[in-house]
Amino acid sequence: MANDNNTITSGGMPKECEQFVNRLADLIARKRKERYCDVVRHVRTRIRFAMLRTTLIALRGYRGKKINIKHEAPLSEVSYNLIPAPMME
Repeated sequence: MANDNNTITSGGMPKECEQFVNRLADLIARKRKERYCDVVRHVRTRIRFAMLRTTLIALRGYRGKKINIKHEAPLSEVSYNLIPAPMME
């Protein structure tokens, strides 16, 4: 693929995102004393699956159990432009 500057790209992440992933993986690898290559692969995989999950929810709506996660702001105040999930109590 070619971008606006007519340079070949891999279709991957923008520079800023790649820098973030590399920095995050470096910090995690140092903290857990694990190999950097293993950690960066794990972080990239987690990001890809999170993006895929978000895309699928945006396309078809949420169809599973709601996970109770404590958020700083109530979900009713956060807009993700997604189809609202059914509320379970």
